[in-house]
Amino acid sequence: MTSLSLTARAVVMIAAVAVGVGATSALRSDERDAPTAADDGAALATVTLWLAALGDCNPSTASHFQRAADVVPDSLAQQLCEDGGAWGATSPAADGAATRRVPVEGPGEPFVAVVAPVGDTWRVLTIETQGDQQ
Repeated sequence: MTSLSLTARAVVMIAAVAVGVGATSALRSDERDAPTAADDGAALATVTLWLAALGDCNPSTASHFQRAADVVPDSLAQQLCEDGGAWGATSPAADGAATRRVPVEGPGEPFVAVVAPVGDTWRVLTIETQGDQQ
């Protein structure tokens, strides 16, 4: 297996293309009976970009991937910034016709980013921690 090292800019560009491709198919998600792999790819790409921006301590960029500014509690945003990109998203799970739950793991308490298409792109709607699910 070959290891590939990408700069943050390269990851953002690759993921932005994936988000754009997935968003196009997401516009018709209510017309389908089942979620598609493109939806999953777009959801994962959105969360990956969002985590990269937070890991770079750039809440302004991260906000472009969120439904609203208050999606991330200040304490979590600070932790993601301090950990500098040590967090990663894993395989999304469908939660309804268009919504995806994307698990996020890193040095701290894992959480789930809930994402869905908003307009012509995917956005992080909310996050759920283990405490939210008890």
